[in-house]
Amino acid sequence: MLTRCAIQRATPDRRSSFFRLLTGYDTHRDAVRGHRAGQILVVDIPWQSAFLSEEFISASHCFDQAARLRESIAGHIHIFDFHFYSALSLTVPLIAEQYTPDVQNKVVHHYQQIAGWANENPGTFSDKEALLSAEICRLEGKSLPAMEKYETAIRLSQEGGFIHINALCHELAGNFAHYAGLNVAADAYFKKAINAWREWGQRLR
Repeated sequence: MLTRCAIQRATPDRRSSFFRLLTGYDTHRDAVRGHRAGQILVVDIPWQSAFLSEEFISASHCFDQAARLRESIAGHIHIFDFHFYSALSLTVPLIAEQYTPDVQNKVVHHYQQIAGWANENPGTFSDKEALLSAEICRLEGKSLPAMEKYETAIRLSQEGGFIHINALCHELAGNFAHYAGLNVAADAYFKKAINAWREWGQRLR
């Protein structure tokens, strides 16, 4: 992904270098054009590429369109992507003061779906549930529970072998630590996020 805070601290190329690492394209728009031309990408188009390149408005627009066609989305993996990345596209760019009741209702709707799956299949979904829970706690101003949930998500995603989720967990934990003034912890999270994103990209090539 990496988010703005992490990339500014990690590399002068900012977020484009990490999106390029994963997809071979500089921006979400370039990736969409490549997808339409029949070229192979390592992320789903359009919502994952929009989210990974931090074009959250574009990502939310994609999810709004997908919501109207939800019953036609093929496969459980794509339904999971729809709920998981819909929620994150809403939470990641926000601070607590921007967490309005309308946004909260949308996020909780997606979270409840992930939480239900986590209850039925914890090995696959519990890390994702923990990450969304961390984001919700962050936006509700619950700092300690948020940090605990980020750590839980990191541990569970590592145990499950979900490298890209582990990278995302480290990144969002790093953002949280940075804005809390915990710069040493933030740097450690960001370094692990960078390594995990790089590993994920290399495995998918």
